[in-house]
Amino acid sequence: MSRLSPRRLLGVAAALAAVAALAVLVAGLLERGSRAGLRLTVTDAAGAVVLERGWPDADLRALAPLLPEQRPLRAQLVGLWHAAEPARVRLSLRAESAARLALDGRVVLEREADAKAAGREVEVDLPGGPRALELHAEFDAAATAVRLRVARGGEDWRGLDPFDLYPEAVDMMGAGRRGAARWLRRGSAVGLAVAAGLVLLAALRARRVDGVWPGWAVTRALPLALFVLAALLRLQAMVGRQWHADAPAWAREAAAAVGAALPDVAAFAPEPRPWIGDPYSYLLAAREPERGFYSGHVREPLFVFLVRLMLWICGGQDAAVQLASLLASALIPVALLFLGRVLGSTTAGALAGLLFALERQAIALSVEGWRDDLFTLLAVVFATAVFHAWPGVGPRRGVGLGFVGGLAALTRITSLSFVAPALLLLALRRETRRAAGVAAATCALLVAPYLFNCWRTLGDPLVSINSHTGYYRGAVGLEGSTSVGRYLATARPPWEALDVALYGLIVNPFERQWGGFDWLPVDPGPALAGLAALGALALLVTPRGRALIGLALCAVAPFAFTWDLPGGGEWRFTLVAYPFLLIAASLALVQGVALVRGGRAAIPPDWTPHRALGVAASVLALASVLLTLPALRASEATRRARLLTVPSGPRDLSFTLGRGWRWPRAQGALRVRDCAGECSLRIPRADRAQVLRLRVGPAGAAEVLIEAQLDGVALGGTVLKPDPERMGDWELELPPAPAPGWATLELKAQAPIVLWYWSLRPG
Repeated sequence: MSRLSPRRLLGVAAALAAVAALAVLVAGLLERGSRAGLRLTVTDAAGAVVLERGWPDADLRALAPLLPEQRPLRAQLVGLWHAAEPARVRLSLRAESAARLALDGRVVLEREADAKAAGREVEVDLPGGPRALELHAEFDAAATAVRLRVARGGEDWRGLDPFDLYPEAVDMMGAGRRGAARWLRRGSAVGLAVAAGLVLLAALRARRVDGVWPGWAVTRALPLALFVLAALLRLQAMVGRQWHADAPAWAREAAAAVGAALPDVAAFAPEPRPWIGDPYSYLLAAREPERGFYSGHVREPLFVFLVRLMLWICGGQDAAVQLASLLASALIPVALLFLGRVLGSTTAGALAGLLFALERQAIALSVEGWRDDLFTLLAVVFATAVFHAWPGVGPRRGVGLGFVGGLAALTRITSLSFVAPALLLLALRRETRRAAGVAAATCALLVAPYLFNCWRTLGDPLVSINSHTGYYRGAVGLEGSTSVGRYLATARPPWEALDVALYGLIVNPFERQWGGFDWLPVDPGPALAGLAALGALALLVTPRGRALIGLALCAVAPFAFTWDLPGGGEWRFTLVAYPFLLIAASLALVQGVALVRGGRAAIPPDWTPHRALGVAASVLALASVLLTLPALRASEATRRARLLTVPSGPRDLSFTLGRGWRWPRAQGALRVRDCAGECSLRIPRADRAQVLRLRVGPAGAAEVLIEAQLDGVALGGTVLKPDPERMGDWELELPPAPAPGWATLELKAQAPIVLWYWSLRPG
């Protein structure tokens, strides 16, 4: 047997994992009885204590959610800072109001309340052994951002290590135990990382020997490696961004180890917990003692049940709602692995899972406590179950398919938008007709009790979705809730509704992704977007590929009508499309490599020249419709005397194409168009006065004189001034047109200008 055979590599990995687990156990035993951190006391203006507790470090940015509303307050951190050996260090104290730091009774750093600079720095000689540390700070209004950092030698700034801080006199035996525990934990993290690498190496070697992925690699090694990687990155984000001082020692050590290995992936600035909106309502619902699983409630039951389970596991901490979404997000890469496998390419599934595990936007969302991660997970699992049943399975397999579909609907009732079409598609195929019937019955049995209880107690079986229409109606100035059907029929004029729906269904979920890989030395986002587009086109020539794309579009459909409204355009609503896009990109890459090497494509295309021509014609027709609809929508808004807003971007070609504007480019979170000096806009006119508002400014740092003409008639000019704080604003009053139609607005500037968007409203 080869020394590096897969079996030997697995044996070494198992031994390393066992040693790492033993090291974690020993570290926990060594830490017992030893106390860490500092002692925090917060008093009010009268000197009464309002908060007293242990605090892990000298960073008070996470203190805001724990403080009462009355101000001013005074905080005091007291303890011992133990230095293993003498060193010369730099200390940095940043605060928003008065603060001072004392070591051994001597003030070494101080910031006055009226100081303009937020930070103060000093270089001191730190003798070995324990030093008395006192940090005093004053809080006025909402100012709680007090942070002490240290830098040794040429190192970067970092916070004080909790393992060097003690709330009371140092027990040297306890200090030794804690130091040993720290190194054991770090060593165990390294051992687990090496073990995971050996598992992946074993899988690769087995593939090279056997020519295919071995069964044990797909069912055991790869899922475990993807889950551990995703979970550790999300745990680091949870500790650094949300959990803060409430994180247990093992979580802080794991986060520190991950941060040392991958410092730029999941490192986020601390911020208060988002205890508003949906996460807070999930937490309240999970804590209702009288609520049963199928109780009639505006919140669907599955995610609430998962939060309740996490509350039981973590002892009732508020972090339970975030841990629930974290767990679901960490399982999505595993689900992608099996989706790729059932589609015919385990390698593509593993690559898509790895990309999702490392995606920074997904990591950030996973620790905020939303149900979107669980919804996305179940959408991917349901797609896997659909394609597992695709060749034709017995009715018993339909039970599993219906069970997953029911769980998705109990997470978000709008999941029926993709569950029902998928089951209908399977019912139309002779091979899967019986399985589809069993799946539909199973799904109905799971979901019906919840819908019945909502109807019985709240008077509306679809209250979990209909209640949200009031929020979106309020965004456009309407009051009250209504049914989803009535909302869709009355909320927008026809052309506007079609334009919003198609853009929200196809373009918005695609262009909102790809921004979570910018932490890499070379951002692969644009390349992945191109591969996803090619992969989607390749999938359209296969029956299973068309089904996959249709399922993804149906999953996004409920959010396609609200993406342009306040609160409806959040990135989390497009998360469900991301795994399918990553699968498409991974399939395109894997199949491209296979074709270059002369191998067989992972998903053999089932196409004829006529079918390929039909797909190409359909794509071109759809693109034409997407580019034409903005002009139809503009005419409709002008006719109905409604506000029209046209942002710069690819879809404003109806108004800017061939008129002197350059291709739109990104500027921050927005897109802009550049004009060298002379350009024009094609705008809709009405037989009444209108007000044209141009958000336009100079491209450089100098003022620019600009003049406007409407169909050759001068409208006047203005001087555009550079303002880094906001976009430029120029309003033009347009006289009534002889007849409704289109006109040309000509702009002449002395220097290059930038256009963010333009709007047109009745005068």
